Amino acid sequence: MITKEHLLHWLGEIQWQLNGIASELAENKVQMNGINVGKNGEAFVSFEYLREKADKIKLQLNNIEWDMNHDQEVK
Repeated sequence: MITKEHLLHWLGEIQWQLNGIASELAENKVQMNGINVGKNGEAFVSFEYLREKADKIKLQLNNIEWDMNHDQEVK
């Protein structure tokens, strides 16, 4: 069984990664809308898409934390 402390650790790790993504995306040193990815750069990923995904993950983190704090044991 996973402990609350272990789960909180992983939630913190995910939040740290999201903060890193947000910091990188906030940098205005590079003037472009996204990056080419894939083995040969055949796919394009926009920074707006990455921001949207980071925001969705943050919402999921908030939901997990809320559930942890408000979950009641079923008897």
